Order: sequence, then structure tokens, then C-alpha cells
Amino acid sequence: MNADARAAIAAAASVAGVTTITPYYRQSTAAGQGWVNLARIDYPNPFGGVATWHVVIPLPADLAVSEQWLDAHAETIRAAVASEMAVRNLTPTNLVMPAGATVPALLIEGQRESE
Repeated sequence: MNADARAAIAAAASVAGVTTITPYYRQSTAAGQGWVNLARIDYPNPFGGVATWHVVIPLPADLAVSEQWLDAHAETIRAAVASEMAVRNLTPTNLVMPAGATVPALLIEGQRESE
């Protein structure tokens, strides 16, 4: 099921000393503490679906420090997550939290078969 995929992606993205990723959303803006999000499932043929997943990682609030964090860690996390999904892109973005605060974040998008 998708819960298994979520857990596998979260475990892969939780690179020791860099990030702690949970399988489901958590309301945290702590740098490096993120979650896995199911973005969509496409059904391109009668044999099954292709799920698009996001790993959402809040970054340090200081933009210069945030960019340095990306330089130091993005490739390590991408390589780790690539063991569980075909990584399509890494996108630095701004994340709007439920309370309205905006924080820098890294969005890793990839695909794998839907379970």
C-alpha cells in the first residue's frame, strides 16, 4: 500500500546527521525535519498507477545559510531518496505553514509505481 511506500521514502531520506523525515506531515519548521507527501497518482495504462511523491524539507530561515545547507546536503539526500523513487527534480521553494509563516524549503519530487 502507499503507507509502505511512504515509510520507505521517509527512511531513505532520513540521512544520518542531515535530516529526519517522517512518513506523514508534521507541523515543524525545524531545518532538516521534513515529511513525505503524496502529490498524485497517474493511471497511464490499465496495468496500474504511477505515484508522484514529494519529500518536503524545511531549511534554515536565513537564506544564505539555507543555500549553504543545500550546497552541503542536497546531493546526499537526492542519492539516498533515489533508492526508493526516480527523482525528477529538487526545487528550493517557500513553504507556507498553517499558521501563515513562510519558511525556505527543499522539495524533492520523484515517482514510483503506485502500490
